[in-house]
Parts: sequence; C-alpha cells; structure tokens
Amino acid sequence: MTDTENDRNIIDITCETLGGDLASWLVDRLRQQPKTYGEMSEQEQRETIESATTAVNSMLRRAVALIAADNRKVIVAEVEKVEFKDGIKAVISCSKSSEYRHDLADAQGQTVLIVVADADKYLGGERPEAEPDQGALFDKTGMGAEDVGLDDGDREPAAAE
Repeated sequence: MTDTENDRNIIDITCETLGGDLASWLVDRLRQQPKTYGEMSEQEQRETIESATTAVNSMLRRAVALIAADNRKVIVAEVEKVEFKDGIKAVISCSKSSEYRHDLADAQGQTVLIVVADADKYLGGERPEAEPDQGALFDKTGMGAEDVGLDDGDREPAAAE
C-alpha cells in the first residue's frame, strides 16, 4: 500500500466514523427541537448555535487526532515542561488509564515519535449568527419610508391601488 493510499484510507475511516457521529448528533438534535429554527427566539437560536459549534469542534478535534495518529499507538498527553540544554528534553503527563501507557513504559530509552496534533488551526471560520428577535427599524437605505409606503411629500401611508 502506498503512502497516498494509506492516507486516503485513514481519511475515509475518519470520515465514516465521525460523519456517522455528526449525522447522529444532528438528527437527535432535530428530533428534540420543539420549534423550527425560524420560530425560535434569538436566545434559543444562540443556544442552538453554541451546541452545534461545541459538537462540531469536538468531532473536528477527534478527526485531527485520528488522522494524525495514522494507525499508530497514540497516547494523548500534556506537555508540562520543555528544556533546551544539550538537546531538547520534554516532560509529559498522561492519564493513568491511557490505553497504551504500558507501551510507553516499555519504550523508555527507545526512540518514539511525537506528533503535535493541533486542531485549533482548523476551528473558527464563518460562524452562524442568531436572528434578532426584533427586525431593523429602517430598511438598508436608512430611510424606512419605502417599507411603509410613504410618498415623498406626505407623512400618511400611500393609498393602496
């Protein structure tokens, strides 16, 4: 298997796994909504947007981690300290229940691969905004008269024809 085929397989597996998770989350969320998005208040829309953003960010972080792992044994760890002396020395800390903690212990004195999987650079982008509960008082021209049917000279609404 070539590197390109392997990369494609990892991406496909990640998409299948997380795509299903994301679709399930979305369908569950839609089932639980008592109102359609347009019927929600601005605050309810903000809460829905926040919930969706949190779910997508979580799944995106998992996707980055899965792709970066590249079918390797991976231990998620926190870098506590880095020293630059005769080379670079790093102190990491990970969970006692980490799946590959024993493999890490067995690797002492051996060469290991450290991958920095930073999902933050993939987060952000264009974010949805809630619709205000009350619309604008004026149209986009700032005049407002066109919206209520006022003629130039009078202050009463123009008669319908």
